[in-house]
Amino acid sequence: MGTARSQGFHVAARQHSSPSRAGTADSVPRRDRGVPTAATGSPGNARENPKNRLSPESGALDPGPLGPARGASSAVRPPPPGAGKVLSSSHLSAAATEPFPRPPGPANPHRGNDAERGHAQNGFRAPPRLPPRKETGFMAVGIHHLRTFLMAVDEGSISKAATRLHMAQSAVSRRLAELERHVRQPLLERSAEGVQPTVAGKMFCAKADAAVTAFDDAMRTDMHRVRALRVGYAWSAAGVYTSEILRRWQEVNPDVMVRLKRVDDPAGGLTSGLSDVAIMRTHAQRRNLREELLVMEPRVVAVPAGSALAGRGKICLPDLADYPLVINSFSGTTNLELWQEGRQPVVAVEVDTIDDWQSYIAAGVGIGVTPASTAWMHPHAEISYLPVPDAPPVPVYLVWASNNRHPALHSFIQLARNVVAEVAE
Repeated sequence: MGTARSQGFHVAARQHSSPSRAGTADSVPRRDRGVPTAATGSPGNARENPKNRLSPESGALDPGPLGPARGASSAVRPPPPGAGKVLSSSHLSAAATEPFPRPPGPANPHRGNDAERGHAQNGFRAPPRLPPRKETGFMAVGIHHLRTFLMAVDEGSISKAATRLHMAQSAVSRRLAELERHVRQPLLERSAEGVQPTVAGKMFCAKADAAVTAFDDAMRTDMHRVRALRVGYAWSAAGVYTSEILRRWQEVNPDVMVRLKRVDDPAGGLTSGLSDVAIMRTHAQRRNLREELLVMEPRVVAVPAGSALAGRGKICLPDLADYPLVINSFSGTTNLELWQEGRQPVVAVEVDTIDDWQSYIAAGVGIGVTPASTAWMHPHAEISYLPVPDAPPVPVYLVWASNNRHPALHSFIQLARNVVAEVAE
């Protein structure tokens, strides 16, 4: 009894041996001890199981005289490589740390990155990747192309249009070329003197003007409240009438604000969509613009405060021919046509803004002829303004787009007209 128990104890001990005994014959299950090794083909134990004999022809397991078991395939697979091979403890530990091998198969170009493969192994399907978008050959043409075209037509020059738009000349040229490729016909005739619209360009200009104005009007739509009425001007607003117009408007329409906006643009910001109505001192050159004459304004001459001309009460145009002239060629109203041919002054410098215009006059570079409202709107400590009675007056217009739908537009025009009429009386 004691011997049997001790033998049973030894059997159990062999079956639950420590890892140091792994790889010995005792660690292999009893039913697999008769399986021949891959290296020698001899059984792994002294006793040979007749069911595990190798066929001498193919090297496969011999099913024996009774044939394969019921339900088993007649073609018995050979043992996998390394079956019966004795593994050491170092092999077992290395196999435990190796990553799971990827199943063989053709490379999948849409397999994705490592993160996507990780989602797939965890049971999550990564979102499919879209194929790259094919280029159609057509470029996107938007409202900025139309604005650039209209500015080039208004200025008659790509370089001047680039200055107005605060863009590089090459960018303006590229944008115009994109527009012409889109409409598939030339819109501008280019020459050394500048640009001018072709026959197709003139027809396109009217449509582009209407589209830009409609776009600006749509962007300004506010269903909750009436937005401020923007009044743009390039030089000196409405002069002495400006304060009275704003005061009267606030009394009559306190819910709608009028916002004055100075824009370095002869059109007062109408072409660029920055204003609803503009105070201009030149005729509107666009067909979709409406204008109304508000007042005729006299001219004055701006001279340095310390010059000999500053002490005179008034001065005539012929007397100014001997002095160099500072001209605002961008948004001013003075040019050499004011003087008779042969008695015209020399242009000292051309500027683009009223600030530069005043700086050059205050420095003594030259003199300037301007509307009388400049003295009221832009006083300067180093500049004296003198009347020029023989100079032709300057017309002052209210200008607006024909399709502007601001609810307060026409009320403002009517109020400005009434204020000017009352003050003039």
